[in-house]
Amino acid sequence: DYFGISVGLNGSLAVIGAPNNNAAYVFDGASGSQLLQLTAPDSNSNGFGFAISVAGNRVLVGATNDNDLATFAGAAYLFRPVSIPLP
Repeated sequence: DYFGISVGLNGSLAVIGAPNNNAAYVFDGASGSQLLQLTAPDSNSNGFGFAISVAGNRVLVGATNDNDLATFAGAAYLFRPVSIPLP
């Protein structure tokens, strides 16, 4: 799954990408508990989780092989999950 190819950290919040699983996993770094699994809202986002950035409770996830606009054009998805506590 290439779990861990990308990691975003902010305080005790850790987001880990797994682009071959088209997912990003949100963890509480203090307890190690998984809080969420993020996936793209569309079906063309292969490579989702290849790049991760975290700021506050906002998570930006890159998908290298998103094909919506062109073959392998890529995309970025911004999430603000309400269940992620601010560190």
